[in-house]
Amino acid sequence: MSLSAFQTKMEKYVLHAEKNQLWRENALQLTKRYLKEGLHDRAVSRDLPIGVNIPISGYEDKKIYVWIEAVAGYFSASRRWAKTNNHTDSVFWNGETTAYYVHGKDNIPFHTIIWPAILMGINKKKLTYTYRFQ
Repeated sequence: MSLSAFQTKMEKYVLHAEKNQLWRENALQLTKRYLKEGLHDRAVSRDLPIGVNIPISGYEDKKIYVWIEAVAGYFSASRRWAKTNNHTDSVFWNGETTAYYVHGKDNIPFHTIIWPAILMGINKKKLTYTYRFQ
């Protein structure tokens, strides 16, 4: 699914974060700017000599873009833990789990737009919020 398909859901998600004061002001404002401009579809591959290979025939020379791989790693880590410990990963994605992510100014849209959209796209009910530190 394309990122642009999540525009309306992301607007609701950000409104919730704003109403509940879950994000720092700079994260909120930058994310709202992206939404005001309209979410644009993004390529997740790059023409790079190093990185994570794309396991699809015909794309062997492409690499997965680092920030897509980084946030997707949150999900794959939960799956790996579950498999290693003979559990499901539902403990990570239920309504009782609280996830904390640190915003640097260069990674805000990956934590406030890309990662939540990935979770929406794979139908995870529990979305993440980056809590602001007081």
